[in-house]
Amino acid sequence: MSTVTEIENALDQLPVEQQQEVAEWLERRLAATVPSPAEVEDAWEKEIKRRIEDIDNGRVVPRPASEVFARARQLPVPGLFFRQGTSIL
Repeated sequence: MSTVTEIENALDQLPVEQQQEVAEWLERRLAATVPSPAEVEDAWEKEIKRRIEDIDNGRVVPRPASEVFARARQLPVPGLFFRQGTSIL
C-alpha cells in the first residue's frame, strides 16, 4: 500500500471537521507554491521574447496553424485534440 493511500485511508477515519482542517491546511500549503500573477506574466514575457528571438535568428521555422493542427489530429491519442470544426464552447 502506498503512503498516499495510507494517508487517504487515515483521513477517511477522521471526522468531517478534521478533514476540512486538513484540506484547508493543504490548500494553504499548496497556495504558497503558486507563482503570483506578476511572476506568471514575467515568465510569459520572457518566453515570448525567447520565441521571437528563435524565429528572428532562424533557430526555428514557424509553421502555419493549419499544418500544426493537421499533424495533431493524426496523433495516436484519440480525442486528445479537437477535430476541425469543433469548439470547446
